[in-house]
Amino acid sequence: MKVALLEKDSKKAFELTQNLPNLKDDTALENLNIVLNLIKEAINLLEDEKALTKANLDKMKQAKKFFK
Repeated sequence: MKVALLEKDSKKAFELTQNLPNLKDDTALENLNIVLNLIKEAINLLEDEKALTKANLDKMKQAKKFFK
């Protein structure tokens, strides 16, 4: 997942968050915190891409109005 986040590959990062191995009760708290932080980074990446897509859509709408 770290590689996907470093490459800013949101699709791969999202897929990996959906296919996490089952964590048992004896899993170390440190490992759970690492997983939590990676998921937070994936969410931030998706939110950034959403904002960029919205900005691009707004630009396209403005251009469409300009050419009418």
